[in-house]
Amino acid sequence: MRYADPILRLLRGKEYVVQKDIKAVMPYYDSITKVLAKMAEEGLVIRTESDESYREIRYSLTPTGRQVADAFETIHKKKAYKG
Repeated sequence: MRYADPILRLLRGKEYVVQKDIKAVMPYYDSITKVLAKMAEEGLVIRTESDESYREIRYSLTPTGRQVADAFETIHKKKAYKG
């Protein structure tokens, strides 16, 4: 999944991130909703609607998603160290 890495790393260490904030960080990709749906299907993220606003969709990492995000972070740190 091509765009999972930046999304997982964005969610890492946070309770949740609102979908519009994810889109703001990744404006170059129009189908972010499809990517997030696939990530939820794969068990990497949990999608919940806000109690305050039905239009606010929140995403948080599952334990599996957290493990994958940690692995991506380690890879990026190693690349930066070598770079």
